[in-house]
Amino acid sequence: MLFLRKSKKGFTLVELMVVVAIIGILALLGLRLFLMQQIRAKNAIVKANTATCHTIIQGNLADTDYSAVDGIGNTTVNVNDVAAVMDIRT
Repeated sequence: MLFLRKSKKGFTLVELMVVVAIIGILALLGLRLFLMQQIRAKNAIVKANTATCHTIIQGNLADTDYSAVDGIGNTTVNVNDVAAVMDIRT
């Protein structure tokens, strides 16, 4: 008859596999959040650059005695169009 040891030291293979699986899941979640944050940062940069271009155009129009009215002419810039041209997800 086999006698079981009362005091066992170390971890079983199943326990180690569970810990490795949990660490893998947490790493994948962290990587996904990191990549999503990178996309958000790129989108924020595009929006800021678009606003800067708008300000520069408005200043140039003011310096040359032209006035821009929203919705009239070709002064409106659609951020989604800029994002599509630059292949950026919105």
